[in-house]
Amino acid sequence: MQNSIITPTKEHLNPFVFLAIFFSSMLGAQIFGISLNKIALLPLEIYLFTRIASTHHRSHLTKLKRNLLLWYITLMLSSALALIRQEQLIGYEEKLIFNLIQYIAIYFPILLMIDVIKNPFNQFKKAIIIVSQINSIWAIVQFISWYIFQIDFNDFFFSTCMKGLLGTEWTAWNFEAGSLAMRATGLNRDPAFLAILMVLGFTFTKSNLWKSIFTFSCICAMSRVGMVSITAILLFSLFRREENTIAFLKTKNLIRIVAIISFVVIVFLYLYNTIEIVQFQTDYTLTRFSILKINSNTGDVSGTMRHIMYLPLSIMTFCDFSWLEKLFGVGPRIGGTALAFSDSVKSVIELNAAMQKKAWAIECDFAEILLGSGLLGFVLYYFNLYALFKKNKNDKSKQKSIIGIFIFGFMYCIGFNTLINLYLIFMVSDNILKKESNINDD
Repeated sequence: MQNSIITPTKEHLNPFVFLAIFFSSMLGAQIFGISLNKIALLPLEIYLFTRIASTHHRSHLTKLKRNLLLWYITLMLSSALALIRQEQLIGYEEKLIFNLIQYIAIYFPILLMIDVIKNPFNQFKKAIIIVSQINSIWAIVQFISWYIFQIDFNDFFFSTCMKGLLGTEWTAWNFEAGSLAMRATGLNRDPAFLAILMVLGFTFTKSNLWKSIFTFSCICAMSRVGMVSITAILLFSLFRREENTIAFLKTKNLIRIVAIISFVVIVFLYLYNTIEIVQFQTDYTLTRFSILKINSNTGDVSGTMRHIMYLPLSIMTFCDFSWLEKLFGVGPRIGGTALAFSDSVKSVIELNAAMQKKAWAIECDFAEILLGSGLLGFVLYYFNLYALFKKNKNDKSKQKSIIGIFIFGFMYCIGFNTLINLYLIFMVSDNILKKESNINDD
């Protein structure tokens, strides 16, 4: 009997997965007032349903999936309890109702059906690399267009060329450090969200060239958290294994690395001293890291210090909660509401009037998840990240991506973001033992 040779077939990127992730990267884009990143998930959901209907596929509810489902159930309970309280704030009810709709009608079904796709997280990785590449190129075009031609490329493309089809608030320039400046945003309205795309792209790509481009795009966005997250990932890569550290510290490697760093520094110093754009971008990026102060007379808090203070302030606010609020929070994506009305916080800093009139999310995962979804939501979210980190101990890229998301959460709120929810859904589904491996992925 002859041994048969199985030739592996190339796994193609599922177009529905790609479109869902691509449009999820366009934070702020809307059609008829509805977020594009939510609309884009509907074709994926319909595709998964038709696949299951045609193949009679049975979803596998693993422990990792159950953990994520528990977090979603907690967020729904938190939203429902917050609706009962009926706070008179702008956007309060809309945010909570939308929370319930998106978890019940979008995230829940996708989580239960996604394992009909073969190798779901490989599909996610392929898509996120391409989406990150598109956004990085777009960000660099933004940067060049502004500093050479004084054209806000996003405003020109989305507002002028597309006639505001995806919304009209695409302006990326602002007065920064007393000068007119532009923070690159990619295909969305927020420089920080461009940064999380760059962090994920940096994590999963094997190309050093693209890693460099993703890092440069973070600099174009002047994103502190993006640069810190990439640095943390590099340090983890270096010290993850003892043999890697020993190899790195060999004389030959050290000489080569010192030579490369020296060359980069010399080139950078030359560009810094000869090109005004490079000088401004560098100076302002350093300023964004160095502003760590509170105005003692007014209680006004600078941007960097405000991000740093969110965690201790949220703990102060949490201590004032009732037992029910301690368990379930005040509602996902409106944790800032509790912060704004906390007497303990008012005694430390002064928040502006707008923060006391509308429902808003705190730009810090630790603070927002704690206040928004309570102790249950907080524990479940970070337990999910821990469980995935531990489960994927042999997959460095997955572990690095979890570290990136964890670090990013210190200075930005991404835990409720559509793209991060897709990341978690695809990740928990990737460890499923597929009994129905003969199902072909179109």
